[in-house]
Amino acid sequence: MIINRTNFLGLLILVFFFGCDQRKDDTLQIRFGQFLDTSERVSIALKSDKAEKIQTLSYSDLSEYITLPSSNYTVTVSVKSKPILKKKIGLARGAKFTLIVYGKLSDEPKLNAETTNTKLHRIVSGEEAKTDNGFLPQLRLLDDQYEGGQNSAELRWVNLVPYEVPLSITGFDRAEGEKSSSDFGTANYAKIHAAQIISPADYTFILRSKNSPLERLQTNVQINAKKLHTLFVVPDAREREGLKIVVGQSN
Repeated sequence: MIINRTNFLGLLILVFFFGCDQRKDDTLQIRFGQFLDTSERVSIALKSDKAEKIQTLSYSDLSEYITLPSSNYTVTVSVKSKPILKKKIGLARGAKFTLIVYGKLSDEPKLNAETTNTKLHRIVSGEEAKTDNGFLPQLRLLDDQYEGGQNSAELRWVNLVPYEVPLSITGFDRAEGEKSSSDFGTANYAKIHAAQIISPADYTFILRSKNSPLERLQTNVQINAKKLHTLFVVPDAREREGLKIVVGQSN
């Protein structure tokens, strides 16, 4: 078979663009949430043989998404340059994740401190594998892919308030008022309430302790179509026993 110069150049171009497409397909998106109860800035580092990224965040910060190549990464969480968590995770191509760190920092933090019934390396295990770990620092990897329809949205929430009884959330479309109130479930500490389908609108969400009529927090959130909205419920550093909600969304 004879390939002339023009055909050969065309073949090289096809190979080049095919290679570029393959490289694009080999990426993923990830963001970082710093919900470890400390006034110190926290460093979250991801390192693999393909890439290295470090994010330094203050309490209750939720970063923007960044793009990384898929690979097996070592995650190192440090406070005042001292590592407190170090784990290996696999990040698959085409996926979208939130990596969060949460819990309370002890007076003498130790690397990967855990209680006897907790295994921190199970950060991608099922929900039933999650324990409070004595409220010691933990890592969690959340899948952020939206799985709803074109004209709807999804809502999930995470209880990251140490020492709290289970919390519950109700919400209503502000345009329709409290008559449209919906129950968004109850969650213990370190648990995620599974995503629910919700209609896009401007909502008011009310946070309560389980089985209590008293409001702990009320906040307004714009729910957008074709988005997964995650409500991270955390202690409010400005108010003793106060709570706050950090909102993240992804498509």
